[in-house]
Amino acid sequence: MPLAAFGGRRDVMKHLAPLGAVYQAGTLSGNPVAVACGLATLSLVQAPNFYSELAQTATSLVTGLTGVATRQARPSALIASAHVRLVLHARRAAQLCRSDGCRQDKFQ
Repeated sequence: MPLAAFGGRRDVMKHLAPLGAVYQAGTLSGNPVAVACGLATLSLVQAPNFYSELAQTATSLVTGLTGVATRQARPSALIASAHVRLVLHARRAAQLCRSDGCRQDKFQ
């Protein structure tokens, strides 16, 4: 579940409700379930080897999805960077993301 927070200088933050006239709310801002999920996540990421196991799992996922896309002859691109994985299913994406690198500037 998503959870976000932001902050800033006092002179900027005073314009936000309840002190100021600008109302700001996110989809799950202050949602107790989102907060519980965030706290649980913080506990999980502190476990030994968490990030190395996450990387192994993500690599297995990318490998599996690449195999499926190849067998199904689906134009797609799977982008892996650290622990972020992105799957794009489109001819143009497959043209922009090749084995020699991804033209990320073209996705803006």
